[in-house]
Amino acid sequence: MTLIAICVGIFFVGAYAVAQRWAEPFMRLVRKLDVNEAVTSCVLALVLLYAVSAEWLGSVAGITGAYLLGYVFAGARLKPLIDRTFYAIGHGLLIPLFFVSIGLSSNFRALNGNWWLLVVIFAVAVVSKLIGCGTAALAMGMGAVRSLRIGCGMISRGEVGLIVTAMGASTGIFPEPEVAIMVTVVLLTTLITPLIMRGAFLLKCGYDEDKDTPEYALQIET
Repeated sequence: MTLIAICVGIFFVGAYAVAQRWAEPFMRLVRKLDVNEAVTSCVLALVLLYAVSAEWLGSVAGITGAYLLGYVFAGARLKPLIDRTFYAIGHGLLIPLFFVSIGLSSNFRALNGNWWLLVVIFAVAVVSKLIGCGTAALAMGMGAVRSLRIGCGMISRGEVGLIVTAMGASTGIFPEPEVAIMVTVVLLTTLITPLIMRGAFLLKCGYDEDKDTPEYALQIET
């Protein structure tokens, strides 16, 4: 565990420093090439490189390395170009394929006989986000109602939960019942979050009244 922690620390510090220093200059250099979609191709190659490096050098999931590179590109001048191209690639191809693959690996008949485990995991998923995120917001002085809203907004489990489930299923760590339970929990938390958020916003607080004042509107404009 100590060795893994050291590898993770070295990877994050080194990979972030390299990307922060060289990623944007390299992209500007690539953009000058007379090649179709040169920036998009190089960014995709760098994302795959960071994903592989995260697992090989950092002993963490590949999505962590890809996220680290995306965090660096979020502050780059070429961010609008990268956003535009990868939005089309992601929403037009990769994200639908990912959800289809998750659906194909799920067998909801395996839930039979595991309903209590589903209920327990669902309850833990909801309560942990409410208490964890809501308490953190409350500690920052946001007030009880606003903290409740933040906790409710964080209930939804999304792509990361499905990625972990897919990795567990592909390696054999999660058998069919566990995969079905995790996918069901993701679906249920995604569906109930808007309903819970609507109820949370029915509760009024002083912050809502402040937003209706001319001073707040002037502050937003400036």
